Formats: sequence, structure tokens, C-alpha cells
Amino acid sequence: MDQRLKEAIEYSNYRLTLSTHKKNIRLRAEAIQLVSDSGGMFRSNEQLILWIDYLIRAQTEQYVLIDSNDQPILVRDLPALHKKLADSHAKSMNLLHAENEKIKRARTVEKIVDVPPEAEKTEINNDPESSSIDA
Repeated sequence: MDQRLKEAIEYSNYRLTLSTHKKNIRLRAEAIQLVSDSGGMFRSNEQLILWIDYLIRAQTEQYVLIDSNDQPILVRDLPALHKKLADSHAKSMNLLHAENEKIKRARTVEKIVDVPPEAEKTEINNDPESSSIDA
């Protein structure tokens, strides 16, 4: 195979892997941002965190919020929801930052997906006795 073609294929594989890895990171971050409270699912974002902070400062005891499923949810404990939202948002942003820093240093497909050398050598055990499940 021509060396230029081989390099082009390797680069294309690298870009595809990088793109897929970034999408997976965003999906993991979005999953972390989901918070369950008062029977609803809320997506933690700056706007919702600030709105609840405003309600707390205005000494509002309970408030009806629209959750991520477009359902009105009566939240009786605004400070608890505020803490959950702020914590999940911080975890999400920390994940995005840490993974972005890893990607900046990765220049190969193996470094992007962070495959440990032991994982490549692992063999599947086809022994039927070892795969049985106790009832």
C-alpha cells in the first residue's frame, strides 16, 4: 500500500475515533447532569441553578418547576434541589474538563480510547461450567 494512502487512512481513523470519543464524553456529562427530585427529572444548568438560588434568596418555600419531561413538579425543598443541581453540574463540568485535557495530549487512537495493554491480551473463557449462574 502506498505510504501516503496508509497515512491518510490512519489519520481518518484517528479523526473518527476522536469524534466518537468526544460525543461519548458529552453523553456521559449529560447523564451526570440529570437530577431526580420531588418526582421529577431536572437537567442541571446554570439558568436553573441561578433561578432556584433567586427563589431561595427571595425566601420562597416551594415552587412549581417544569422538569426535563415538560411536567410541572412542585418542589417543596428548594435548597436541597439547589445543592443537588450545583453538585451534578460541577461533576459534569469536571468530567468534561478532565477528558478534554486527556484528548489534548492524545495523538494516537490507543491514547484517545485509553486502552490498557492488559485489556488487549484478555481471552474469553469458553468453559461452560464457569459461565453458569447460580439460581
